[in-house]
Amino acid sequence: KFSAIVILLYAFLILIGGIVGYLQAKSLYSLISGFLFGASLLLSGWFVWHESMTAGYTATFIILLLAIYFGYRFILTEKFLPGGIMLIASFITLFFLLLSLFLRTQNRKKVTQNMKLRVKETKNLFSDNFM
Repeated sequence: KFSAIVILLYAFLILIGGIVGYLQAKSLYSLISGFLFGASLLLSGWFVWHESMTAGYTATFIILLLAIYFGYRFILTEKFLPGGIMLIASFITLFFLLLSLFLRTQNRKKVTQNMKLRVKETKNLFSDNFM
């Protein structure tokens, strides 16, 4: 659930950033992109909350795209707000999301190994008792 919370927090940050960009600079591009990326991240976060690994990878890709965009904007404008701060927020989000997905994958591998071991033990038990 940690990865879903991280995605949802970042999604709200993107949504709010789009609204603020529109209100301050009258940038319709900020409003539309903030809504589209924020909504797609909210949807991904919801699916991750319900144990979808594919949604986690999708969110990672979207956040990576946004990190590249914010890095480009920071280099282009040389202003810390909003490009620099959002670049940092994107990297922090990516770090925690990738860490969470990695730990989740490792946990699934352990569960799969335990299941295989139990199946093998069950087969041995039945073969010993019935043969």
